[in-house]
Amino acid sequence: MRTSWKKATAVFTFLLLLAGAASGLESQQSWEVSGTDADGTARVARIVERRFKEIKPSLFDSVSAQVNGNLVSIRFTGWRPSSKQLDTLTQTKGKLRITLEVAPAEPLITEKDVEKSGFLASSEVAIRLTDSAAQRVATRTANAAGGLVVVQWDGRAIARLRVAGPLHRDIGISATSVEDAQLMSAVLTSGPLPEGVSLKAR
Repeated sequence: MRTSWKKATAVFTFLLLLAGAASGLESQQSWEVSGTDADGTARVARIVERRFKEIKPSLFDSVSAQVNGNLVSIRFTGWRPSSKQLDTLTQTKGKLRITLEVAPAEPLITEKDVEKSGFLASSEVAIRLTDSAAQRVATRTANAAGGLVVVQWDGRAIARLRVAGPLHRDIGISATSVEDAQLMSAVLTSGPLPEGVSLKAR
């Protein structure tokens, strides 16, 4: 019993030391939000805060947002995002559009159809569709084997995938790197920015 208690105490002390070390690093970044009202700015703050929480390196790191008028400030404790992470997570609208190449005007999947998202070591974004979207997609791709689907992210084509058979609830989208897959997943998980909104770093 005494040995177990010593081990538990040692582990707890180690965790406290880790937490203390992490809390020594702190930074803050602010953005001016335009294209929305006070309620919209508060919504933007929640979305951006969640995006950064999705990529924070460890349990002991933290992210917190504050709103002052049309200014959104994010405080990072225990870590500091890279310039790429800051830019991507604040400037990406988060609009996903997947279409069959033979029917480009009819979206097969949008960001609204994504129930969950994650990323893989193979540089893929893994998405899970809602039940209703999964049924619709399976029906529309039942006879699409051999065709192509086009994946657009914020209006830019990022992938063309060959359909091997009916698409089901879980789908993988190739990204250029693991980091890009993580960032795309963070945006999909947190939701898109409101229409017409833009953020300018201060």
